[in-house]
Amino acid sequence: MDRRMNKNDQARKTPVFWHRLPIVLGALFFAVAFFSLNHGDLPVTCAVSDGILHGHLFDLYDYAIDYLDPAQIAYFPSTYTLFAIWNIPLMLLNGNTPYFSPENNSIWGFGAGIYWAKLLPVVFYFLSAKIFCDILELLGIEKDKRKLAVIFWITVPLSFFSQFIFGQYDSFYVFFMLLGLKHLLRGDFFRGSIFFGISFTFKYFPIFVFIPVVLYLYRKDLKKLINSGLIAGIPLVVELLVFVRSAGFKLTIIQGPVGLISNGINLLRDGIFNGRAVASFFLVFMLLTALWAYFSKEPFSRKRLVEFAVISVSLFALFIPWNPQWILFSSSMLVFLPFMAKDFKENLRNYLILDVLLMFFYSGYVSTYFPWNVDINMFNIMPLFRGINPVVEGETLNLAYLFQLGNRLSLEIASSLYYSGFFAVWLFILIYYFKDNWSAPDLPQVAEASETYRRGMRHIWIRFICAASIYLIPAFVMYFAGQGLLH
Repeated sequence: MDRRMNKNDQARKTPVFWHRLPIVLGALFFAVAFFSLNHGDLPVTCAVSDGILHGHLFDLYDYAIDYLDPAQIAYFPSTYTLFAIWNIPLMLLNGNTPYFSPENNSIWGFGAGIYWAKLLPVVFYFLSAKIFCDILELLGIEKDKRKLAVIFWITVPLSFFSQFIFGQYDSFYVFFMLLGLKHLLRGDFFRGSIFFGISFTFKYFPIFVFIPVVLYLYRKDLKKLINSGLIAGIPLVVELLVFVRSAGFKLTIIQGPVGLISNGINLLRDGIFNGRAVASFFLVFMLLTALWAYFSKEPFSRKRLVEFAVISVSLFALFIPWNPQWILFSSSMLVFLPFMAKDFKENLRNYLILDVLLMFFYSGYVSTYFPWNVDINMFNIMPLFRGINPVVEGETLNLAYLFQLGNRLSLEIASSLYYSGFFAVWLFILIYYFKDNWSAPDLPQVAEASETYRRGMRHIWIRFICAASIYLIPAFVMYFAGQGLLH
């Protein structure tokens, strides 16, 4: 009898172990990425932001261009202001001297303070997951499924790359964009518009979500539609009016290589050429989406409103020549689809597989299109690995070498192949969802068995580990063994 009980106890313990193991390994991947890798943009951004702590708020850009390349000064004042406030504790610990300083010519050599700076967008990342959960509740998604969805959102491989490997700050505007979407869904006209407006002050990308959302939401109320646009524009207009007289602001944010004009040209780069002008793929489909939202005759549906938002960010992911960190803008919204689907279990299972494929093609694309930029050189930024095996271009093999199949493919061909795969998988996700779910705007949510959620949680973490390994494991191999392999 005792032996049977022991066997039964062991049988009950084993599933718990296998359930927790992927979670522990997944958490380890998050920690490793956070402490090991980051793009060089972060210390430069902190250096610019600490100009505010030197007393240069309204002349921040004029002050910064005296010490830094204008091409490195790429963000609106709101981003630099957030980092300046966040880095005040570092300044106090540094004898009331800004830790990151534009005058410091060795900004690549900062110590452990860089981890404090990286933590700020991570905080916004997790706060965004909470807002995502709130939106699902407004959509009528049951509690257990929302818990699953939050973990799913946090562990999206593309989002993980943007936030924990690349170490960018797109989580700032994603947070305010989701907050605006939440309040609009709740019927809070003013807060929804103003939070969307705040998101515009970090990057203008959320405008592409805001337009179809308010066109659909207020298509029968022209006054509210106009007022919503005016309210949303207030924060950005105020920010521009404060800084527009600054020569440094014009040189960097307006006219710079990654400024508004340059990024605006990206919207027009790819399209159908009639011999005189280009009909931009992105703008054409964006306009079609906006018109579709406004002229829709169906009764209002919260689910449909979110679907228009997903379509908008998908157009951005598919037709804009984006930088690697921008992918969080799109991946943060695509996650809604499996949880709004009629057949939740099937959609979730298939999405997990497609998520890994997306990460594979994405990793191949960014490694071959941005060699020695979005590559193992990101180990050089973080103190944990900086001095162990410094990465010098040409003296070691990199990730691009692997994804080029040992230089058998040119960088141009390899990046095109991987981006084609990324495009196809993303498009298939949309087609797979909308073919079964567009016709029913508001579907009753059917409660699933608790076992579905236990298995779902385990599978979500397993998919994350598999997808994250596609980039992290080769990165560590090439970092520690790349020099030996080259010679």
